[in-house]
Amino acid sequence: LFVQQALNILNKKGSLYSDISMDGVYGNQTRTALQKADLKKIWIIVRASQVRRYVEITLANEKNEAFAQGWINRIINELNA
Repeated sequence: LFVQQALNILNKKGSLYSDISMDGVYGNQTRTALQKADLKKIWIIVRASQVRRYVEITLANEKNEAFAQGWINRIINELNA
């Protein structure tokens, strides 16, 4: 889903490719859009979306603070790779 969201916000109002369904399925629309997209930007948006989701999860349940550092560290490590 994060990949599809990123693709839709980077498609230059549909000039690169049409908006794709945000259904979480890696189908033909997603594959075609990825071939035309700036993959570095997609990757960064996906990672930022993951961080946002981890924050939401942690704020919703304080018990998840035990995991938050690890989740964020994993993304930092991927960004530095």
